[in-house]
Amino acid sequence: MERPVVPESAGSEVEGSVKAIKQNIAHLHKLFLGENLKEDDPEVAHTYKLFLDTWHELSAAQSPDLAWWCQGRWDPATGKDLDQSQIIDNDPDFTIRSWMAVMSYLMMDYKFIYE
Repeated sequence: MERPVVPESAGSEVEGSVKAIKQNIAHLHKLFLGENLKEDDPEVAHTYKLFLDTWHELSAAQSPDLAWWCQGRWDPATGKDLDQSQIIDNDPDFTIRSWMAVMSYLMMDYKFIYE
């Protein structure tokens, strides 16, 4: 999913974006937890609420800067530094950290940790 896919614009839901975000959440539930969920499943709605609440909080704070340890500065496969044009050191759409919240939530699930 591209970074600038935001759930709202000017206070209104971006329908296509919300659908894409929920589809991606359902995919992540399958990938991390083995759950076959539809995008209208209550668990997807719960995870989407986490994404949206995080996005609202970050939007209100208007701080696009990513902490150093959250920045994309090197290729994880090779360990080599990325070209300056590829470095991700900010989150102007507040979606990177919203997805980080979702990933943290999924990775803290009992099914991910113990199975």
